[in-house]
Amino acid sequence: MGSFFLNDKIEEALVAIITQTVPAAALAGVEVLPGKNPGIKSAPCVICFCDGDGEEDPRGSGNFWVDAGVGIKFYAVANPDGSGDEPDPKGANQALISAVFGAIWLSNLDALLSAAVADLTVFPTSVIFQAHSSGRDQDGAWIDELRFKCYCCASALPA
Repeated sequence: MGSFFLNDKIEEALVAIITQTVPAAALAGVEVLPGKNPGIKSAPCVICFCDGDGEEDPRGSGNFWVDAGVGIKFYAVANPDGSGDEPDPKGANQALISAVFGAIWLSNLDALLSAAVADLTVFPTSVIFQAHSSGRDQDGAWIDELRFKCYCCASALPA
């Protein structure tokens, strides 16, 4: 039954890693949220997501490949009314991206994810990062994403 909540566990683990390792000053005024969250994800925020659309491998094992990552949502214009009274937010946004992605893009992310929440094992050396991407959502907010694939199961396996 635990494998039904594998996506939730990965999202919770990412939230824990970011909130525990990124300096508080870098996260000032920024919510760090799991993707499966009932609230509105207002910018600026960090969204931790996981799509468990991978296949069980090998069949009957309870081990799955999943796609996960973090997205940072922000607005490119500090004041959408165009009055120009606010400083350009680009520098702060880039600093936030560097801090959050730096906390995730690590060679030991498998161990960090496994240790962050109960009943989760991300198998050693199974994390495969994708290139950083950025784009806009339907509301015009910028979203920078760092995605990865990992091989995992919803149980704590002995080290």
